[in-house]
Amino acid sequence: MCSATLAVVTSVAGCHGVGNAPQQPAAATHGDQSVAAGDKSAANSLVDTHYRFRAAIYRAHAPKQDVRAVVKRLAGEQFALVDDEDAAEKLPRATVAIAAPAIADFRVPKKESLKYFSVGLSPEDEDALLESDSVTALSFRGPGGQATTDYRAALRLMAALVRELGGYPWDEESRRVYTAHSFQVLLDHWQGNEPRIADHVVLHMYRDGELIRIVSLGMVKFGLPDLAINQVSSKDEGMGAIANLVLQTLLERGTLGSGGELVVSIDQLKHAGFKAELMERANDNAKRHVALRLVGSLPREGDADNRLLEIAFPGSASSLQEKQAAAGYELFGGHDSIVRVKHDQALLAASERARKKALSIGKRYAKGPPFGEQLLVKVPFQTSDGGNEWMWVEVVSWSGDKIDGILQNDPFDVPALKSGSRVEVKASQIFDYLLTKTDGSHEGNETSALLEAREKAGAEVRKK
Repeated sequence: MCSATLAVVTSVAGCHGVGNAPQQPAAATHGDQSVAAGDKSAANSLVDTHYRFRAAIYRAHAPKQDVRAVVKRLAGEQFALVDDEDAAEKLPRATVAIAAPAIADFRVPKKESLKYFSVGLSPEDEDALLESDSVTALSFRGPGGQATTDYRAALRLMAALVRELGGYPWDEESRRVYTAHSFQVLLDHWQGNEPRIADHVVLHMYRDGELIRIVSLGMVKFGLPDLAINQVSSKDEGMGAIANLVLQTLLERGTLGSGGELVVSIDQLKHAGFKAELMERANDNAKRHVALRLVGSLPREGDADNRLLEIAFPGSASSLQEKQAAAGYELFGGHDSIVRVKHDQALLAASERARKKALSIGKRYAKGPPFGEQLLVKVPFQTSDGGNEWMWVEVVSWSGDKIDGILQNDPFDVPALKSGSRVEVKASQIFDYLLTKTDGSHEGNETSALLEAREKAGAEVRKK
């Protein structure tokens, strides 16, 4: 029997439950648009001269009340009621325009997309929404400097309008439809005049070539640019957390440093609730701050009708995922553990079963990872003393015996590699696999279960 070193990956703290990056249907892509380190950076104040918040309310039938009169009453002194957006541009104050377009011109989202673009809808709500034949469209506009205050007032107006006249509210900027109750929740979690940005801005995550692109929708409501992070490992859920931390920081500060620098710090967040979420998930070795650089970026098809910034990670394209992993580690910390074991008959049998299953799954990866799936394989890497260190690799492409992937561990004794390194490994050397399916369930990793059971048994023996 041979001995081997197994590096067991553990999740970086703070990567789960902080981002709101649901898998979305793939949008059209336009090749690699990563921004080089020398490109022009965003700088100074990012707050636009005006904000915009377009919304709508879908109903089964047109209301009997005079909707315009109801909106005017609810708007009070906060918003001036205008005929259209052209009229709004001529006024220096906050405005609301109201319209009643034909339902054919302002269609309800399709049923298959509601799992991505709805909040709180039951199957009965979905059926009722799809049968809507009336829609009220509202457009809020005002000076960028008072965007957050006005946006909160717009939410209150919308919520009151739904309570009086019924219907399902739609946020055009984040592209989400709500029930009356779930929309009211948008007014929760505010602390002073600070919203929890993840409640109001959506992160869309979709397959962009071999890897993932994350882009936000909804920052125009605050008079601020949206954010993109390109070429992200699909296993790197920490990028969703980083995106929300950047967006919350932009909301709270509204400015960038020279050269587009932005130091994001968990400790310096003003929103205590969001800060507590991140602090709870940060490891004891986390620095909890990292210096990033934001640059202007060209929007792609399907992005928000808004200015767009991109996090520019310095270095070559081949090291991009290493830089992303390093940023996540600085913010949240993390620990890999190492276990030295003997490959006995039971372990080798489990590994053989895993290899056969992984090889059957790998056929689906010939043209890149299937949408919504994540596949990791555990394979050996030669250590400095000639041994093996077994680590997890996210599969990016698979052709025959060749697997291209992204290393998911920081090695203990392979100096040339680090978490995020692009690597090429052999399918014939797979020791185990871990498949995350589209529904979020997991399959594989049988050998780790065996090792954990042995470790537990050994600990009990030592106690005796």
